[in-house]
Amino acid sequence: MRLGPRRWGHWTVRARLVLVVVALAAVALIVANVAGILLLRSNLVGRIDQQLRGMSHRPFAGRYFPDRPKLGPDTLAYRYWPDGTIETLDPASTGRPPTESQAKVKARGRDPYTLQATDGSTAWRLIAVPDPDTGGIAVVGLSLAETEQTADQLMLNDAGISLIVL
Repeated sequence: MRLGPRRWGHWTVRARLVLVVVALAAVALIVANVAGILLLRSNLVGRIDQQLRGMSHRPFAGRYFPDRPKLGPDTLAYRYWPDGTIETLDPASTGRPPTESQAKVKARGRDPYTLQATDGSTAWRLIAVPDPDTGGIAVVGLSLAETEQTADQLMLNDAGISLIVL
C-alpha cells in the first residue's frame, strides 16, 4: 500500500478538474488584486500631481503654507534664490527628500517627480516652479506616505479576502 499522494494520471477527472479550476481562480484573483493595487497607486499619485500643480500657481510671498493643522499629506516647500541659497518655507515633519542642486531642479522642468526621503521613511512627490518675482525656483512637495499606507492596507485586505474565498 502506497501512503504518498497519487500521481496525476491516477486522479479522477473530477479531482483534476476541481484542482485546475481552483488554481485558475487563484491566479485570476492574484492578477486582479495586483492590477487593482497598481491602478490605485497610479490614481492616488495622479491626484497628488493635480494638487501639486494647483499649489504651484499660488503666489510665493511669505510662508508658502500658512500654519494649519495637518489634515492631508505632509507638505514641504523651499525656494532657491538666484544666488544659489536655499530658503526653507515649510518644513516637513517627517523624513525629507534630499535637497538637489539648483541646476538639477531647473532641468526637471515643471513636471512632478518622485524622490525618496533621505532617511528612507517615505517617498515624496515634488514640483519645481520658476519664481517670477525673484528669478529663483520654488519647490513644493507632498509626502506619499498616506498613498503608500493605503496601497499597503489594500494589499493586506486583498490577501486576506483571497485566502478566505479560496
